[in-house]
Amino acid sequence: MAFFTQLGVTDMSSQGENMLELLANDLLNLEKRTDKEILHFFNENEWDPSTNFNEIEPGSGGIARFQNVSTEDCEQFIKDNQNKNTTMKTKSDLKIFNDWKITVGEERDLENIPLSDLDNLLARFFLVIKLFS
Repeated sequence: MAFFTQLGVTDMSSQGENMLELLANDLLNLEKRTDKEILHFFNENEWDPSTNFNEIEPGSGGIARFQNVSTEDCEQFIKDNQNKNTTMKTKSDLKIFNDWKITVGEERDLENIPLSDLDNLLARFFLVIKLFS
């Protein structure tokens, strides 16, 4: 409060209201600028607002609503957007699980364990880890 008094601000509530009003005006101005930029974009790209995107045939040269995407594109997208730390943590957790399952006599690879056996094995592992922590 002493800081504001030094600046000559004595009525904090009116200053807060003034600040909110300034922020609201800034937001409105930003919204207007954004609307203008969107309109400019569509005018530059000769966009027809009456276009029904569901009716455009693929390969017709029009703007299609949904593009065809290959499996390779999907795999690359997942790989590019996968967090490196998550990948390292997952590998670390799998190593701990694999080390543990060997100590309890389970030597099959994870992908070769039937689902019912895997459910029980994971339940045991989670209980052991929970008790250990």
